[in-house]
Amino acid sequence: MISRRDVLVQTGGALALMGMVGESAARGEGKRPMPAGVPLGKHAVVPLPFDAKKLKGLSERMVVSHHDNNYAAAITNLNKVEDELSRIR
Repeated sequence: MISRRDVLVQTGGALALMGMVGESAARGEGKRPMPAGVPLGKHAVVPLPFDAKKLKGLSERMVVSHHDNNYAAAITNLNKVEDELSRIR
């Protein structure tokens, strides 16, 4: 059985390699362009691309909660920030 720590370490390493976290991201390196065709402030929450019930080592409740609360809240805040920035440009 894979532990929660193992999952976090493995995904954290992958995110760092993609330039999404870590020192290179803090320096502005590894930035990815905004998705084409998404108007500022109009990002949508994407549903989980997998069945959370089938994950081993992580509860469905925890995965769904993090998706619905953390991820969805981040998308909501991203839209708010982009709306505010578009008003001051």
